[in-house]
Amino acid sequence: MGGFPPFFIGQNYLCRNCEAIIIMTKIGITTTVPIEVIIAAGYTPVDLNNLFITSESYSRYIDIAEREGFPKSLCAWTKGIYGACIGNNIREIVGVIEGDCSNTKALIEVLKLKHIRFPFRIVIQKKLLKKKLKSLW
Repeated sequence: MGGFPPFFIGQNYLCRNCEAIIIMTKIGITTTVPIEVIIAAGYTPVDLNNLFITSESYSRYIDIAEREGFPKSLCAWTKGIYGACIGNNIREIVGVIEGDCSNTKALIEVLKLKHIRFPFRIVIQKKLLKKKLKSLW
């Protein structure tokens, strides 16, 4: 799962310094992103690519997408990410749309129709980015 330590994979963990259980909300990621801010905001990053491709029944995720109307001719990877998200009840995603996949923007639009939340938006201006990061705390 993306090389994350086991206690960050969809689990809560014990804070040794404060003697409390930290409740981590799962958030899907569609590509490599800096996870420090995500973790600091109380999220558990779940790499949807790895969730899909390392699954013993990865074709199940493709089937989920096709049953919901994705065409058979669409990239299996895009359908797998969608299926991994829906099949694992991921309700929030960091979707990077300026990457190497032309289908990601459409995928994100479809996930929005499923009421999947995208707490991070593309922010180019430094002041706006700083404001968005501070809003997570």
